[in-house]
Amino acid sequence: MKTNKFMILTGVLLLCLMMISGCATATPMKTVVDDIDTAFMTDVGTNAVPVGRIELSQDDFLTTTGLSASDIKDYFGIVSSDEGYCDRIIAIRTNKNSIETVKAALGQMKADLTAYYRSYSVNGSYQRAQASIIIERGDCLFYICLGIMPTNTDAPLEFGIDLDLAVKSIDTYYPAESQ
Repeated sequence: MKTNKFMILTGVLLLCLMMISGCATATPMKTVVDDIDTAFMTDVGTNAVPVGRIELSQDDFLTTTGLSASDIKDYFGIVSSDEGYCDRIIAIRTNKNSIETVKAALGQMKADLTAYYRSYSVNGSYQRAQASIIIERGDCLFYICLGIMPTNTDAPLEFGIDLDLAVKSIDTYYPAESQ
């Protein structure tokens, strides 16, 4: 009987710890990115990064941002390899003492993309770069820059619905309330 109470208490404590720890759970970043893709495939009928989709290796990400491998515990990123598209999903579990450093690097990535596509605005990439978001969940950061072009060429370029779909997928693993 004492063993059962101990097991129940241990289980409850573990659940509480997981709820308050934000991103400290063991869900791999690739799983979260794959879930975003699944949501897009289900809802829109295409991948979240539909054109020229490639994996951005951790080494390439570190080179691009100037970060150190010691800043990151887990990483997965996909980007468009096509110059006309700025789409990307970057998911990072940081070391606790590196979250501000990584967040600043992602902020710089957003600023650089926006500046680049300001002068090379094709396929709505400037608007996507402007609307892109950095999401923080505990020790995890997500940089989401994506959006499906409207089929009506006269329609305004608004990508909020697409970003919301990505955030809902992230919230499945790391709800905003757990920060």
